[in-house]
Amino acid sequence: MSEKKNEKKKKIKLSKGAKLYIGACMLSFIIGIVSLGIAGNITRSALEYNENEIIIPSYEEIIKENEKILELQNQINNETKEDIPQSQEKPEAKELEEESVKAVSSAVIQTEKAITFTAPCEGNILKRFSVDKPLKSKTMGDFRIHKGVDIKADVGSSVYASADGTVERIYEDNLLGLTVVIAHSDTLKTEYSNIAGDDMVKEGDAIKAGQAIGCVGNTAKGELLDDAHLHFSVVEEGIYADPEKYIEFE
Repeated sequence: MSEKKNEKKKKIKLSKGAKLYIGACMLSFIIGIVSLGIAGNITRSALEYNENEIIIPSYEEIIKENEKILELQNQINNETKEDIPQSQEKPEAKELEEESVKAVSSAVIQTEKAITFTAPCEGNILKRFSVDKPLKSKTMGDFRIHKGVDIKADVGSSVYASADGTVERIYEDNLLGLTVVIAHSDTLKTEYSNIAGDDMVKEGDAIKAGQAIGCVGNTAKGELLDDAHLHFSVVEEGIYADPEKYIEFE
């Protein structure tokens, strides 16, 4: 009997490694129980302080909130633009310049329309305006441009101002003879050449339409072989224009 007991005792005897393993398991079991207790206390504390709990929104909720804020901001901006009076909006410098040019051009057109021209003397046209196609000159014996119209008129017959204006200049042209220049606006002038007369107008005189400014002469050296006439020209913005655009001659 004693031998059997000894055998059982030998079988029950544990090694040192086994004892350490069992001890570790027991320790883990105890730690687990303690951890559960602490977690329970933490959970209860969180529930007790539910009023101060911080809730982190989801990604979808953040996106929706940002869209609402952006929509509200756009609405505020639109309402602000509508409240600004149109007169307070300042146009760009280029737009101001374009408007200024349009206003000046419109004023020039209105001024030109307001000017009514009449024939400077009675008679038919001997030679018409021609700057694109040179015309034959009897006196000079060649072809040259003609920057006005030659109106047939007897020497000594009166020459009249075609419209209201101011005598800007009186000078002797080498080919067209004694010439009177009358300014009717900043852009329109008329010139009367091959004239003469002791009782002529003077530079600076204010002239009315139909007022006599001199008489037909024989001073145009470049047109001596032509019949007696008045050489009449119109200057528009510094360029010679066809007088028949402004006057219906006989």
